[in-house]
Amino acid sequence: MNLQAARVAALVSLISAAGPQASATIAGVVLDARGAPMLGVAITILDTHGTPKATTGPDGRYSLGRLTPGRHAIRAAIAGFAWREERVDLKAGETARIDFVLCPALAREINFIGAPPLAELVAQASLVAHIRVTFSDPSEAPCRGEARLEAAVIEAVKADAVLSSLTFFQDQWMEEATPYPVGTELIVFFRGRERLVRLHGPLAVFLVRDGTIQPSKFLSPNFSGYVGRPVKNLLHELRAMR
Repeated sequence: MNLQAARVAALVSLISAAGPQASATIAGVVLDARGAPMLGVAITILDTHGTPKATTGPDGRYSLGRLTPGRHAIRAAIAGFAWREERVDLKAGETARIDFVLCPALAREINFIGAPPLAELVAQASLVAHIRVTFSDPSEAPCRGEARLEAAVIEAVKADAVLSSLTFFQDQWMEEATPYPVGTELIVFFRGRERLVRLHGPLAVFLVRDGTIQPSKFLSPNFSGYVGRPVKNLLHELRAMR
């Protein structure tokens, strides 16, 4: 055997001894915010050649095998829901468990032209109140579509009964920070009876600080003329519109 043949034989021997590299697997379940399994969710490994994919079954479960060990990004996506992405470091021979909770893609785009004039807003509202937030729900639910808040009522401008406090729900609008921090002072127009929600979202919420109406990137242009004015002047106008 010549030298070149010996080298080739030695290399083949080393490869045979090492054997094929052990692969890894990712498996898990996809649920909605209520905890129900989701069928038909596309599970994709984003950073590998050939882009391995799987689809969840009726029980919400999926499995992706024969993956190269190392760091991977995995995404779960289906129409009508916000996609979720996780990263995982896979070891050879490992089966990693990655579960997902998908939230409805319901964040609303704000229409800055849509808020009605102030008198119409008062007429539409079931409750108009000057309040101070005393509690913001700190829970980290998978889908923060709403936040529950409690507030002390400084003045109920329009109400069916005398109120000293109230509970309301701050529904999520696009790019709006939720929930309002404790201590925030607001004039809010509510709809509902047993369950109060802001009428027209942040478009019709007046922020108050030091007795003055504050600017807000969400406040409808219809109400921009009130910014910088004393809150007592706005409250006087609202009382006249009841």
